[in-house]
Amino acid sequence: MAASFRPTRRRLFAYSFVALLVWSSAPTFEWWCAGAAIVACGLALRVWATGYLHKNHRLTTQGPYAFIRHPLYAGTLICTAGLVVAASGSPGTADPVIAAMGAAGVAVYFLYYLPYKSRVEADRLVRRFGAAAEPYLRQVPNLLPVRAPYRGEPARWSVGRVLANNEQWNFLAVTAALAVIWLRGTLA
Repeated sequence: MAASFRPTRRRLFAYSFVALLVWSSAPTFEWWCAGAAIVACGLALRVWATGYLHKNHRLTTQGPYAFIRHPLYAGTLICTAGLVVAASGSPGTADPVIAAMGAAGVAVYFLYYLPYKSRVEADRLVRRFGAAAEPYLRQVPNLLPVRAPYRGEPARWSVGRVLANNEQWNFLAVTAALAVIWLRGTLA
């Protein structure tokens, strides 16, 4: 499946968010490193998840999907938090725009985007996979992981799945944003 780069509202929002974040950034070495570590955790979660994901072909219930229904959204949220930390600089020196962007981003994500996407995706899973999806949807929460994993069909992680799901482009985009924030700090 080919990656689509057409400008959607979601992509335009994300690109604008990152551009404003980079423009407002005042990174220090320590805060950038902390942010980079957080970004690495988010990217690792996304790679772990996409290595199991068979979009629209199989109900994915293994790997991180056994613990949370939306590991890709969780990974994106973690990456975004890491970028905000990397860009923010030390307390008292950070641009207030970054703090406002972080707060606004979290509010939009939890109050609008996640509830909407959870509803849409749950409906899609039930339509596509029928009764097999219902126990999964009942037992596995959106973002806060369960202690005991859901026991679904066995599956193996595959780098081929990561590439088939075009995760390399997300990885490159987030890494590039982190690098530009670093450059902004070293060139300022």
